[in-house]
Amino acid sequence: MDSTTLNILSAVNLRSGSFDAGIDRLFAYPLLIELLPRKEIQVVAGLRRTGKTVLLRQCMRALADRGIKPEQVLFVPCDNPLLGLSSFRELDLLLASYADEHPGALYFFLDEIQAVKGWERYLKSAYDSSRPWKFVISGSSAHFFAADTATLLTGRHFFHRITTLGLEEYFRFRPEGSLGDYLSWGGFPEVVLAENERTRRELLQTYLTTVIERDIIRRARLRDRRQVRALLEAVLATPGGKLNSSRLASQFRLTPKTVERYLAAAADAFLISLVPHFSFSKRKSRHTLPKAYPADYGFTRLLVKRVELGRAAEWAVQQHLGDATYWSSPEGEIDFITGAEAIQVTFADEPSPREWASLPSFCRRFKRSPLVLARATTERTTSIEEFLRRR
Repeated sequence: MDSTTLNILSAVNLRSGSFDAGIDRLFAYPLLIELLPRKEIQVVAGLRRTGKTVLLRQCMRALADRGIKPEQVLFVPCDNPLLGLSSFRELDLLLASYADEHPGALYFFLDEIQAVKGWERYLKSAYDSSRPWKFVISGSSAHFFAADTATLLTGRHFFHRITTLGLEEYFRFRPEGSLGDYLSWGGFPEVVLAENERTRRELLQTYLTTVIERDIIRRARLRDRRQVRALLEAVLATPGGKLNSSRLASQFRLTPKTVERYLAAAADAFLISLVPHFSFSKRKSRHTLPKAYPADYGFTRLLVKRVELGRAAEWAVQQHLGDATYWSSPEGEIDFITGAEAIQVTFADEPSPREWASLPSFCRRFKRSPLVLARATTERTTSIEEFLRRR
């Protein structure tokens, strides 16, 4: 291992005197720790700046706390150009060289592994070999969901999607904070820690520009930067809006197919999450307009003149739930459907007649329990804060 590589790796690993694991977030991702002793590859993926690297470092610290020697653990920032890890061959040389110097069981933490060409087949080969290596990898692209990757790593990995801070995490970062502050600015860790509005806006603007330019336009090889940004900003400005490709195509003078390509690239980069319409038929669900939510309400805050706490609360609930669907009928709309509940979200003290109208009949028909999330807990409602602080 040459001196440049050694210096880079020494600065980011457990033996470094400046190793910092940051504010604890592992409590929100207990499976990461629970599954570390298993051989399966741990895949940590999510939007840029959500804290994936910090979570990997916290896993490293957890291993040290369990008695694993520092030299048995190696963190590799795969996107560092000075390491020259352009393909799996260079990565294998680095790891093999380290293994020669430190024989025995090893834990390799590979950060931003999508920068390494051919990483999927390499990890499959390494996993299937007799080498006593455990891999924890991170990346900023939903490429980890791609069919070819899933096929190669089937039965060999566990997937963990990392989001911006949930409300419980937010209060650990900012004990003096409030639900209103969280809903107004979202949960990017550095934004939560920032002390003034100007810094928060600058951070959010930098994040948004980086994601659009590097993770969407460059990765998907899109041409018209101005159109891509304008369309995505329109989507981000309306959390919970239904994505009508034909309408967006007309608005931005694009073809529906081009719009769908832009939106797919945004979802692939984790910039937006799509919530499909509830149906027992996947075919029917695919032919109904999905709703779109930003990865973080902070992006919406950049693009609107006034914070709408109702929409912000809906975003927070969607992020907390993860997988969910929604329901729309002539009677009205239900924000989220889970396996057990039909959930309506409002930032008022009580739901309006319109917000309540569709719940009873839907719950009777599809055997769900009604749950109304509002500003405070009453006989008919549960407070949004109480709900968001549940694990």
